[in-house]
Amino acid sequence: MSQAGDRVGAYALTERLELEAGVALWLAERADGRVKGAAQAVVRVAADPNDRVATEALRAEYSALRAVNDPHFPAVLSFHDGQHALITAPVEGIPLREAMVLAELGNITLSPATALDVVLEVAQALRAAHSAPPTGFIHGWFSADEVWLTMAGDVVLMGLGQPPPLGARRPPESHSDARGDQWLLGVLLAELLLETPLWADLPPGGDPQRHLDRRLKALDRRWPEAARLLRKALDPSPDRRFPQDVELLRALHELARHEGGASSRLTLVEQVLEQHAALRDGPNDDDGEPAPADAQDQPQDEPQDEAEEAPQRALPSSELEAPEDDETDELHAPAPPPAEPSTPRLPPSSTLEAVPMRLGFVPARDNVSEERPTLAPVPEHTAISVERPTLLPEMTEEHPADVAPPPTTDPRQAETERNEHLAVIAVGVFAVVGLMAVVWMIFA
Repeated sequence: MSQAGDRVGAYALTERLELEAGVALWLAERADGRVKGAAQAVVRVAADPNDRVATEALRAEYSALRAVNDPHFPAVLSFHDGQHALITAPVEGIPLREAMVLAELGNITLSPATALDVVLEVAQALRAAHSAPPTGFIHGWFSADEVWLTMAGDVVLMGLGQPPPLGARRPPESHSDARGDQWLLGVLLAELLLETPLWADLPPGGDPQRHLDRRLKALDRRWPEAARLLRKALDPSPDRRFPQDVELLRALHELARHEGGASSRLTLVEQVLEQHAALRDGPNDDDGEPAPADAQDQPQDEPQDEAEEAPQRALPSSELEAPEDDETDELHAPAPPPAEPSTPRLPPSSTLEAVPMRLGFVPARDNVSEERPTLAPVPEHTAISVERPTLLPEMTEEHPADVAPPPTTDPRQAETERNEHLAVIAVGVFAVVGLMAVVWMIFA
């Protein structure tokens, strides 16, 4: 069992965050003195070196992340086979699930354009994984808990190469392939547009597919184009879904262009951070001036205030005509109460690489937000962009306009040219007269 202070390569373990499925998640700092400051990393190490399941899982995760090598996934720093440890760069940011919960409560705005932008980034990540050598890698399980937004607004997908944890969302078919990841992506898009988990209010013994069809009918009234795309991506038969990632990306891009609107993932992150700051600083503002004499009475009053505020924050999910506003998901653990987001956030059990925002180190991911899908034809390994192209032709000296503009005349220039013509005529006349005079004098 690893302990704080143990060395794994160039890093020293500092704090254990989680232990699941025989793998411990540690924060670590570089301890070899080759870098200035405290460069942090995330270390996943087998709790028992003799646990072959855990060690093989770490080796499989390392192989997947190294082969994909895409900025939409955590960056691999090193792998130590002898210590059964995988070191990755930390991811500082927020899980998409937090933004969805705050949007459901009405505390922040999650626009359809931003939702589509996030889904396009996840689709690009999945395409990179599916096309990685030698035969591609399938994620097989993810939800809004595994999609993270960094402090710079970039999208990172967690869990690639890891075995699915208990309660993880899986495709309906038994054998998952790229079309299974497509189904998971469709569920993510539907939940972002509806701002609620799809099967939150599914009764025990209910039919999940019929429940899904009812949710898609609700999308028909607001986003008919999105509903048509989702019906194809969420078809219970994999053969009737989009056959290739490039076709799904093209459809998502068409949908984003049809819906329009401005997307800002960075603004979404800032809104979530502001909500955390408001929840953390709010009680201090309401208490007013400190009163040490009444310090024993204040802890009894604060729970009463929180109890009064809790029903107000849960009002959107209590409307009978909006079953999609329930914020619990049968496939995930129940979300924490709204009054507790100010507590320190540790990575969820299904997101072992994710590091809470209290870390002060963010890996450089400069080109993530620029890789977005384009319209056809899109060859494999082609970067995709949501930006609309400029349709105005560029006029240069090599490519002048077809029709030249009409010449403009200046009165002064015209008069000067006329005087020059008259002078030429006068000189010609004098020359002719002089020549005639010379001829006459010779023959006279």
